[in-house]
This record gives sequence, structure tokens and C-alpha cells, in this order.
Amino acid sequence: MTPKTRLALLTTIAIAATTGSASAVDASRGELEAFLDRAQRMGTLTLPVRADIIITRNDKSQDHGILIIDPREPGRQFIQIQSRGWRSLMPLGWSDGQVVKTGDGRPERMRADEPIAGTDLRPMEMFPFWAENFQTAFVSDDTRLDTTISLYAKDGAPYSLYVITFDKAKIVPLTTKYYRDDFKTMVRLRENSDYTMVGSRPMPQKIVIRDYAENTSTTFELKWKLLENVPEGLTGKDTFWRIRVD
Repeated sequence: MTPKTRLALLTTIAIAATTGSASAVDASRGELEAFLDRAQRMGTLTLPVRADIIITRNDKSQDHGILIIDPREPGRQFIQIQSRGWRSLMPLGWSDGQVVKTGDGRPERMRADEPIAGTDLRPMEMFPFWAENFQTAFVSDDTRLDTTISLYAKDGAPYSLYVITFDKAKIVPLTTKYYRDDFKTMVRLRENSDYTMVGSRPMPQKIVIRDYAENTSTTFELKWKLLENVPEGLTGKDTFWRIRVD
């Protein structure tokens, strides 16, 4: 039994002791998994979108970026940082993608947890990366307006535990805490705010990410819109790096 599984089992036993009923545990588990399933669907885009991004680092330097997400098969996200000629093409999942770091560069491998162009944003933030193993999830705090859920990451993931506070009414994540190694060391914190509807999905217009390991923070202000068409070649691994988007 892995440490994650053991902790999840102890959590279930604790709930059972509190409720005094195995059926109550099953009902609570079912409600929790249904909530997470809805949150996952709310965080999964169904139509192509674009976000124009103002990036402000903690040293007050600014940059501009463009994010284009095409959720259609096979599902890709294109990110461009204007001042550097930096472009990446990443899957909407944990697999590796590609990046070109200069205007005249050539594609290199990029991981889903790799920082984007000197910021604290990572490709993993553009899809519900936490929706891996609902069986290990448990409610760690609950109020009238929001609920905090802890989820153990899958084996091999760069983190050990995610602690996510969701808005109950909107079913969107407000804060995400990322833990590594011993489940006690929080290495990153993400805060989402100012949600707006993009088609049928709520998307944050402000994201603040703090990286405690690097002692940095970055603020992202996003202006979203639906796209009728994605520029030709933008989501092709052999062509994306030749394309600049205005």
C-alpha cells in the first residue's frame, strides 16, 4: 500500500468513525466525486478560445502574451510571449510538448510543469490537471460559500498533494496549493479571481501565482474571447514554431 493510498484509507476510516455508518461514507464519497466531476467539466473548454495576457512579474517588469486553446482532438494549447519570440505547443494533459525559446530558434521538448518564459505560469494550469484520482480526495474544510478538497497526485507527478478551494455556487477553483515530497512543504500557490463566462465555461480574468521555492510571483490579467477559427498550422507540431500571432 502506497503512502497516498494509506492516507486516503485513514481518511475514510475517520469519516466512518465520525458518521458511524458505512453507508453515510459511501453517500459522502459519491457526493464528493460528483462535485469534482462537475468541477472538471466546468474547467474543460469545449470551443476554441484566445486570451490576451498582461504579465506582471514581482520585479514590476511586464510582458504580453497570447494563449490559444483548441480543445478539439487532439487538444492543444499555443502560448506566445511577445517580447521574446517564445512560443510553445502543449497538449491539454500531462504529456510533453514543444517550445521555441527565441524568434529564430528550433523546437525543444517542454514538460507540462515547466515555467513559461521566465514567469510562474506552467502549461499544466490550462486544464484540470488535478482530475486524476478522485478516490484519494477528501474534504479538508467546508463553509457556506466554499469547500476545500485535498487530492493526492498520481504517482510520477511533480507534486504530491493539491489542496483546492472551490466556490460552491460557481464550481470553480479559487485557490490551489501545491505540495511536494512530504505533504508538508507547500511550494506553489495559485489564486484565481474575476471569473467570466467564455462560451459555456467560466474562466478567470486574473491569476496570481506564487512560487515559494524560487521566491517569485507573477500576475496574469487575461482578456478572453471565443474563436471561430484557429489560425492554420498553429496547433501542428511541425508548423507552430514558424507562426507569430498578432
